[in-house]
Amino acid sequence: PLTSTVFDFWQMVWDHNAQTVVLLSPLTPDSEDYCVFWPAEGETLDGENFKVKLIEESELDGTVSRDLTVQSLQDDYELTVRIIQSPVTEPLSDLPALFRLLSTV
Repeated sequence: PLTSTVFDFWQMVWDHNAQTVVLLSPLTPDSEDYCVFWPAEGETLDGENFKVKLIEESELDGTVSRDLTVQSLQDDYELTVRIIQSPVTEPLSDLPALFRLLSTV
């Protein structure tokens, strides 16, 4: 998402009960579409109806996995979401990396 649509993104995740998000972007600070849309470890991203918290982050073979919770501010419901970030930007150029990503998802 864009910086201006981060909360819209999390609202969509919440509305659709999405438990996995696959990010096919290296997301480096020098990239044109750089926008970190999850909180840093130990922090929360507070929306109008929910808050997002990073629980754990791990990396294996260049693929980063982030486990987050999205917690309702109106009731006790909590959604666990995993963001899988792959460095595969051109899937057909790196088939082994693509197959690793598919097995992760």
